[in-house]
Amino acid sequence: DVDVDYYQEMKDNERRIIERKKRLRNQKRSEEENGDGGDGGGLYDPMLEDLQATKMKAGRQGDKASGLDAGLAALEELSFAPEPAGGSNGQGAQQSSASASDNRPVYMQEEDSRQREPSADVRFLRERGYPSSEATAACMTSTSRIGALRKLYTGTDDDAPSEETPEVVPEEVRQARVEEKEVLQAMFGYADENDEASPTFANMEDETIFDATLPITGYEPPGRYGNSPPPLMMEVYVDGNMAPLYPNEPPILAVVGGGLPEVRLRELTKRFRTEANERCAEDPGEPQIFNLLAMAGEAAEAIVQEEAEELAAERKRRLEEERAAAAKLREEQGGGSQQQPHPNAFTSEAQRRAYAKEVAARAGNVPPREEDGGKSKAAPKYNAKTGVSDRNLIDDLFS
Repeated sequence: DVDVDYYQEMKDNERRIIERKKRLRNQKRSEEENGDGGDGGGLYDPMLEDLQATKMKAGRQGDKASGLDAGLAALEELSFAPEPAGGSNGQGAQQSSASASDNRPVYMQEEDSRQREPSADVRFLRERGYPSSEATAACMTSTSRIGALRKLYTGTDDDAPSEETPEVVPEEVRQARVEEKEVLQAMFGYADENDEASPTFANMEDETIFDATLPITGYEPPGRYGNSPPPLMMEVYVDGNMAPLYPNEPPILAVVGGGLPEVRLRELTKRFRTEANERCAEDPGEPQIFNLLAMAGEAAEAIVQEEAEELAAERKRRLEEERAAAAKLREEQGGGSQQQPHPNAFTSEAQRRAYAKEVAARAGNVPPREEDGGKSKAAPKYNAKTGVSDRNLIDDLFS
């Protein structure tokens, strides 16, 4: 294992947070100077929309008894936008069938798609990379969204821990969690409500409650994800019998944000699970969260690079298909007509000028002059009524 300097890591993390805040401030300042700061540069901000909706609900007037408030709240969950042709049962189909006219990043298009889900729990699971069909099935057989998340993460049919789990967590396990939580709090500091990349702990007062949401600071989103995608966060679920023996067993992990499409979040989660299981098998009882965060940035960058290679291969494939289709169309259209010579195929200047003269004559609907023994038939160059004829103009041009 690597000997970690926690003080240095805390300073490095503070530096990365400060740099991110500076980038956001500079971006906001540039948008205001360009006159487009009022609407966030024309980008859809789902978090801002959610805040506005929350304020609207808080300010709604009603008698709390007639059911009017409940009816309005239910209507807010509905959407009358047309459903996409592919539905919402697979991230890969959504990404490939996205409208060609929608140039927004994929994560924004998927955010719109999630808003059409009738269940908030399904939206919660889709935000963490699970397809709609699997999320719906897990929610139907689970007592909570976190239970459904555990079922999807572990790949088991039961959202509760096994019968081997003790009713009381051993004291050494509880103490190990307390120490690891203290280290994480020292590294990341306390939550900043004005910074969406700030870490969040489920309970700052109770040191025995371990659940947390931590930023993956080593990740930088690519330009194709837009100007300011949400930060990439790792969620850790241990409490509530999700992983009662952690660190003697792997925690339940989830990844959200970063501008990553849902299918990429699913892939990143799988790599987290593999790494956590291997670490727990090799070093049971050792804290894992910091090492998983250190590995997370590299894993996310690798997935982004793989996505870029796949997109480049897809563009190349489409270009080859378009070229083949264009060549086939030219062959079909030119099969019964005389092929035009290439401009570099002429053997002499006279041949080139003769060909140009013939083309110009056809364009002007003027037949080329008929040659008779080297003598051309006379034609008046000027007519008092019509002026100079087209034929004479072409002859003068190439004479």
